[in-house]
Amino acid sequence: MKKLIPVTVLAVMLLLLTMSWINVAKYKNELNAEYNRHIENAESYVSKKVYIDAVKEYERALEYHPEEFDIAMEIAELYQKLDNNGAFVKACENAISIDPKQPKPYLLLVERYLSKMNYSKAFATLQKAEAYIPDNKDIIKKIKELKGKYSTLSTKFDTFSGFQYEGTSKDGYARVSLDGKYGLLKTNNKMTIPFDYEDIGLFMNKLIPVKQGGEWFYITKDGYRKLVPDHPAEELGAFSSKYAPAKIDGVYGYIDMKAKEYHFEYEYAGCFANDIAAVKKDGKWGIINISFEKVTDFKFDDIVMDEYGFCSENGVFIAVEDGKYYIYDTNGEKLSDGYDEIRRFVSKEPAAFRKGDKWGFISKSGEVIMDATYEDADSFNLGYAPFCKKGKWGCIDENSNVVIEPDFDEMSVFSRNGKSLVTQDGIKQFLVVKIYE
Repeated sequence: MKKLIPVTVLAVMLLLLTMSWINVAKYKNELNAEYNRHIENAESYVSKKVYIDAVKEYERALEYHPEEFDIAMEIAELYQKLDNNGAFVKACENAISIDPKQPKPYLLLVERYLSKMNYSKAFATLQKAEAYIPDNKDIIKKIKELKGKYSTLSTKFDTFSGFQYEGTSKDGYARVSLDGKYGLLKTNNKMTIPFDYEDIGLFMNKLIPVKQGGEWFYITKDGYRKLVPDHPAEELGAFSSKYAPAKIDGVYGYIDMKAKEYHFEYEYAGCFANDIAAVKKDGKWGIINISFEKVTDFKFDDIVMDEYGFCSENGVFIAVEDGKYYIYDTNGEKLSDGYDEIRRFVSKEPAAFRKGDKWGFISKSGEVIMDATYEDADSFNLGYAPFCKKGKWGCIDENSNVVIEPDFDEMSVFSRNGKSLVTQDGIKQFLVVKIYE
């Protein structure tokens, strides 16, 4: 009798297990029946164009099978027909989360963003798609189309020195002139400082160097005098650090924000960036650090700077030695081979370099990214680089694709806000890439 007990227990367990399997199968069948019922209802509503009820039925069906990409897309397309923008975007994003390698929801989202003129979101969506499906022809085509879309802004100045930025700020400023007077233009195309000065520098550390009535001094953003050197200055630079370059009695040195003078011993002194600056002494150029110590010997024939005196905003500098241009790190270590010319790095992206009479692109580490095949070129920013063909300027992307046709007489490097100053038939205007508007 005792031997029968384990057998009985085993039989009961098998019976219970069988019943549970039957119940699970029954439950699954019921779920599938509910799923199919919602699908049939949805299809019926769609045939009658009752989209508001059709989408509800598809959403209920998706609750039973949340992995169904096709149902997620049906929901997105119905919300598109209902012109429910928020629900449409959410539905497309859900479809992407189910299968990020399907191009359709990305492309639908892009078209919706473009219809709303939201170019930045359209481009961000394409970039996300490119990460998952980099070889998809439709995505590649759309990216190229969107990169080439731009608008123009009229300008009211004669000269433009290029936008410069403080730190990571997207609000940049540019020195501009009109009828011989200088002011400061912000990247929103509005004048921060009017055309009231004989010369002007950059707005940094809450101060702007200006020249008025033959006198150099610093003003606030509101135009009030704030800092005046103890000795008459012939030139003042920006306070990009705790020091600004100055020229007094024909010699360059530095002043602090209390006008105290330091090391007036140079033929030229540039602004500090990444704690180094370019200086000239006895006809040769060198690099100093923020403590006024030599980083390099005075051995260079020239150091490449922008119009404000910066040489190293992006962690490297370019100097000329024995007639060749080289890239150096902030410790003065040589990073590249010598070239006939290298234009400054305006971002972490490649800069233009010249070999013979042709231009190509080189990285900060000295690696040639694009061979020297262009008639002329300038450096990359935001994935755009100006290039010249048959005397006209356009723009290429990082894959060498022409995204803006060469129709312009001049084209500047792009700012962080997607602006380039172009000249066409003698008229200056800003070209604004729409994905950065």
